[in-house]
Amino acid sequence: MGLIAGIGLLIIGLTGSLLVFPDELDAISEPSLFRAQATSLARLPLDTLLAGVEKALPDHDISSWLFDSDPTAVDRVFVVKHGYYVRLLVTVNPHTGAILGGPLDARRTFSGRVMELHYTFFAGRVGTLVAGLFAALLCLLGLSGFWIYQDFWSNFIRLRWRASRQIFLSDLHKTVGITTVVFQLILGFTGAYWNIPSAMRQLRYGTGHPTKMTGRHWSRSISMDALLNRCQHDLPGFQPTFIGFPVVPGADLQILGHTGSSFRSDYGNTFTFDSQSGVRKGIREIAKAGLWDQITDTFRPLHYGTFGGIFVKIVWCAGGLTPGLLAITGFLMWRQRRFGRKPNN
Repeated sequence: MGLIAGIGLLIIGLTGSLLVFPDELDAISEPSLFRAQATSLARLPLDTLLAGVEKALPDHDISSWLFDSDPTAVDRVFVVKHGYYVRLLVTVNPHTGAILGGPLDARRTFSGRVMELHYTFFAGRVGTLVAGLFAALLCLLGLSGFWIYQDFWSNFIRLRWRASRQIFLSDLHKTVGITTVVFQLILGFTGAYWNIPSAMRQLRYGTGHPTKMTGRHWSRSISMDALLNRCQHDLPGFQPTFIGFPVVPGADLQILGHTGSSFRSDYGNTFTFDSQSGVRKGIREIAKAGLWDQITDTFRPLHYGTFGGIFVKIVWCAGGLTPGLLAITGFLMWRQRRFGRKPNN
């Protein structure tokens, strides 16, 4: 399994390490688009920001809006041109309302390219399935390695530097594998859980016919700031992270966010509003959801290491390199065993 999954896990591991810091990498690679100048100014009202984007892009409509709590980060707004269905990214300085860049294909940003390679190997639905199978193999490799080295406590973290190359590779492979086995299981299971069912649905039913944008489908009488205040009143501590605007007539308007819990995703709580009247139609609190929903809501912070600040993110970034290291050491061990010994004369 290791030989089969080796190259795939190497790619997934390297790209996964980068994706622990996607916004930071975008800000470094394209600071003019993804970094707002530090300022003492507070965020502008959302209604003001919305009006600014609509005025600047009269032939587009907004499909979603993503917030960021970092004061130097930009808001990411997705828009669709009238008569088309492709979502394009626009970056907005939330303190000044200035549009910094776009509309542009989000997949062409640095983090977008890395994300597509990580999840699909640039191969669409088939690549999504292959990446999911690699993730499942990572789980199986972790379990089988733990079984093989179940007596590891007797020689825990032993690296015999002066021994033969075969012994050193074995020690390194065992030490890295055992010390990170829980990490490998988390990454493997969550990755497989996301990719495999999604790819199977797409392969079986297709992606459907994309809906073309025909105009704004929510009432101009609705104040988004009023809806955000309503959310924070109804759910104390609520912090919005995402707004989904209706892209077809009759669809609802949704506001997603979190309440600051470490092992909750940024999108676990959902408010649903009527897109014409602004009346609240429902609320989904992840803390009151079913057990499995609460478990799956932890997958995102566990997969990306966003639950414990910068230290955990650095650990997750380093941990993302371990599948590749295990693939390399495993291959070298196999090669040494198969070709390293010369037959006796």
